[in-house]
Amino acid sequence: GIEIGWIIWHVDQVPGRGIEQVKEWYAEFPVKASACVECGICVERCPFDVDITAKMHQAAALFEAEAA
Repeated sequence: GIEIGWIIWHVDQVPGRGIEQVKEWYAEFPVKASACVECGICVERCPFDVDITAKMHQAAALFEAEAA
């Protein structure tokens, strides 16, 4: 139920749109990146040779970290 492609797209939007805007969009996802950071089945299935696990870790760090 995780939208891998859209989560990666959101990560890629941060430089151009800013973290706050993208965090707002990301907040709408019912399943967050942190729910999918270990098994790696998606990496095996990815036809684009993307390190999806790394992207999910990056998304979780960007969008799910609590403000200090």
